[in-house]
Amino acid sequence: MIKFRFYIKYCYHLYCKFFLRFIYKLDLSNEESYFRPSYSDLLNLYKIILKYNPKKCVEIGGGYSTYIILRALEKNYINDGIKPEFLSVEQSDKYLEIHKKYLEKNINKETYNFIKFQKTTLTNGNFSNIIVSVCKDLIISDIDFFYEDRTDHSQYKIAGDAIINIYNSSKKFIIIIDGMFDTVNFYKKILRKDYYISNSFFHGTTFIPK
Repeated sequence: MIKFRFYIKYCYHLYCKFFLRFIYKLDLSNEESYFRPSYSDLLNLYKIILKYNPKKCVEIGGGYSTYIILRALEKNYINDGIKPEFLSVEQSDKYLEIHKKYLEKNINKETYNFIKFQKTTLTNGNFSNIIVSVCKDLIISDIDFFYEDRTDHSQYKIAGDAIINIYNSSKKFIIIIDGMFDTVNFYKKILRKDYYISNSFFHGTTFIPK
């Protein structure tokens, strides 16, 4: 059964790679410092952004996802002419510089200007009497889209970045969480009345406002 599930997931991985490369014309340039790309997560990100057209996006933890988000924002910008804002937040100075260099090589200058980078450290906060980990000094208003894919806090495994910012954000605030099962389960309890929750076997969990 485990081998069958792995086989199905691997087949879908190849399908998503094909779709990104030959349908959307997004051929990822390799970066040795990154984890291997999860094409199912990347395709989910790309399709969600194309469909809902967010204009103020935040990503916690960069990588190939940063490139994919920018390319989706680029396509929407070509269609409607409204310039988006994209904040990519990273805990490591080293990886922050790697992200910048990768994008400078693979993204045109106009699209690169959509993005700003912020270095952060993790601290703890409180939400509904639960201690959560949060990125320091990350309070942003009117967010449309939030992607959570960062390294866990060593002690507090629930990432509270999106949930703490949700009340300062737009009514169409979309959240995608990659892995981070403690965080996903916590968000499901808090958001189940107001969000459609897609907990896919193939990619990260998506929260879409009802």
